[in-house]
Amino acid sequence: MNAAGQPTLRTSTDQAGVPFARDLGGQVLFFRASAYDEVHRAPSTRYLASDGTLREIYIPAGPTTPISLWIQVLTNAKGEETGRRAYHAKANRIPPMRLEGGAQVYDLPASDFEPVEKSTVNGYDAQGRKDVTVEDLRSRLIRQEKYEGERRVMIQAGQERTWFDPARLDWPLYKEDLRGKRLEEYRSGIPSAMERQALAAAGITLPADLSADQVGKVANGYVRSVEGMRLDVYAKGVLQGSVRVWNGPISSKAAMAGPLIEVTKPVYGANGLATGGLVERLIVSNGRLTPLFSVR
Repeated sequence: MNAAGQPTLRTSTDQAGVPFARDLGGQVLFFRASAYDEVHRAPSTRYLASDGTLREIYIPAGPTTPISLWIQVLTNAKGEETGRRAYHAKANRIPPMRLEGGAQVYDLPASDFEPVEKSTVNGYDAQGRKDVTVEDLRSRLIRQEKYEGERRVMIQAGQERTWFDPARLDWPLYKEDLRGKRLEEYRSGIPSAMERQALAAAGITLPADLSADQVGKVANGYVRSVEGMRLDVYAKGVLQGSVRVWNGPISSKAAMAGPLIEVTKPVYGANGLATGGLVERLIVSNGRLTPLFSVR
């Protein structure tokens, strides 16, 4: 029993093959399953009701998720998903649950669970893709997303949409404006030795190399603009920096002749919004990088 005299449904037993919560009659309420979360690119634990309906997702902090997340999945009377509520699980645990008026109620103290995102399912388009509105509760920014099953295939932020390959994981294809005009096309990028050197010099952490079975299936954090030949570096779903190389002499002085490299490194505030950035230009001479200037 909890402090309010209501029966506590959530038990402390969390072992493989053991139901996670039961009702008063001992009937199984939740089953636990492990799954890879494609949106957050991380392993997750999923809690499903006895009828198979997804109710909760827990994602521990890791290489692609800077904070632990507990996500409540909202459904209607038919069991169809209507939205999600994501919380920063500061204590790295899922919340306790109790029975109140026949309903399952979660205890979400603000000290342990900070709301970070809420999403609403708006319906489905003509191709059967799920339309979702997502509000970032920290930055107060709103974006539109489309899903094929659990795989995100489109993100619209502001006046631009980025489309992703539905057959691959986190692999952007192109960016367009709201009229459908293509602004950029992308391909999975592999940095040259020169680009790696420039990014590392700017303090940008490079993604780990893909294993042989991942090549061609999963984006490894590098995305190259086909037209502009800009290489963007992503980690945890956030842009870490960009590098662009101009080949050919840029000065009549022999010592200054060679490719010019521009590295851009954004700076983010506590709310996740970019507050500025560092732009550094370097010249390649005799195989070495020589800084030209930096602008903050």
